[in-house]
Amino acid sequence: MGEEKKMGQVISIDEKLIKDHLGELVRGTVEDTLNGMLDEEADRLCGAGKHERSPDRQDYRSGHYQRNLTTKAGDVKLNVPKLRRLPFETAIIERYKRRESSVGGGADRDVPGGCVCAAGGGHHGGAVGGQG
Repeated sequence: MGEEKKMGQVISIDEKLIKDHLGELVRGTVEDTLNGMLDEEADRLCGAGKHERSPDRQDYRSGHYQRNLTTKAGDVKLNVPKLRRLPFETAIIERYKRRESSVGGGADRDVPGGCVCAAGGGHHGGAVGGQG
C-alpha cells in the first residue's frame, strides 16, 4: 500500500504552467489567423496569389512590414503586405489602431468570449468587414 501512495505523488500538475502554455497557444493561433487573413486580402486585391501567374492579376506584392496589435490573447505581430501600385488598406485592422477593438468593429459581439478567430466557421464576416 505504501507504493500506491508514492505513485499518486509522482504526477503533479502545475496549473500556472498549463494556463501560460494555453495562453501562448491561443495568442499564436490568433496571430496566425490574422496574418492568414491579411495574406488572403492581399491576394484578392492583386487578383492572384503569391508567385501565381494569372491574366486577372491587378498588382504584385512588394514585401511586408511588421506591426504590433494588442489583443485579449496578448500582443501579436502582424505581417502587413505591401503592394507595388495599389494601396493596401485592410478591413481587418484599421490604420493606426493598436488594440483589438479595431479588429472588425463587432468581433466581441460575434464570437463567444470575444476571441477574434476566423479559421473556419461562420464568424468570418464580423471579423473582416464589420458586418454580421
